[in-house]
Amino acid sequence: MKRGKVWAALAVLIIVIGVMISVPAVRAQVGGLLRWFRFEGPAGGGEVAVPGSVEFTPLRPTYLPAGFQAMAVGLNPEAASLSYWNAATQQILIIDETRMGRGQQNALPSGKRMKVNGQPAVLVTGLQRNISFVQLPPTPEATAQISEQTEEPLAPAVVTSENIAVFDGKLLVWYADGMRIEMFSNLSEEEMIKVAESLAPAEEILDTPAP
Repeated sequence: MKRGKVWAALAVLIIVIGVMISVPAVRAQVGGLLRWFRFEGPAGGGEVAVPGSVEFTPLRPTYLPAGFQAMAVGLNPEAASLSYWNAATQQILIIDETRMGRGQQNALPSGKRMKVNGQPAVLVTGLQRNISFVQLPPTPEATAQISEQTEEPLAPAVVTSENIAVFDGKLLVWYADGMRIEMFSNLSEEEMIKVAESLAPAEEILDTPAP
């Protein structure tokens, strides 16, 4: 439970930064302090910032089942969490990635033995969780242009949340690229494997404008 609350806070922080960097003036001010990664959302592309010195590249899905519209991304120097939500079907997809340290064992939980891109994996079924999905609207382009011209601060983003009860959840766990990856979802087993095998390194944006 405590871990879930931590990730929710990270998601809010990073989405707020992601909204802000759509304004060039704001991105220029903070660009020198952050590494930037691009994540393609289910309903369009977007940029998410990683604060501080990060020694790993997060993975992101290149395949998602149709219908997912909302996305939240939480990142810190040692871990990443990506959350997707289909409001019409109440299906969720949460991908947690944790960087493995030296000497840590690649232990898997008990469950159905599987393979993800040839790597050993385990699927645990019959899980129940309550998920809080935080949503922030994108900053309208017109508002960003007005703010740049007047140098007035942007209006604060409006935060809304949805609480989703999952009664038939599945947890897929495996190791790849020096990370432990846990995928929780109420999608079918087949769809979860397709998403898992589509994971690829997020694109790092290296041409951040100078202040």
